[in-house]
Amino acid sequence: MRVGGTPFTPFYMGAIMKVEKLNIDIRVRNGLWSAGIYDIEDLSLWTAKELVAIPNFGGKSFVILIDALAKENLCFIGSGVK
Repeated sequence: MRVGGTPFTPFYMGAIMKVEKLNIDIRVRNGLWSAGIYDIEDLSLWTAKELVAIPNFGGKSFVILIDALAKENLCFIGSGVK
């Protein structure tokens, strides 16, 4: 799914990382799973705008996700978060 905006780098040490490996709480993980996002590759197809539009996944969940990605040296390109 892609409406516009900028994705982020999806690869983690040459392999696709599963969402459950990120240090995120269950509410954030369930929000991603409800949208069919099960790994970083799936996540790379979504923009920030699309993510915060997921039901029960708003700005706070997005910040938690960005922080968890940063700890894994992943980020949204152009987000200013590295």
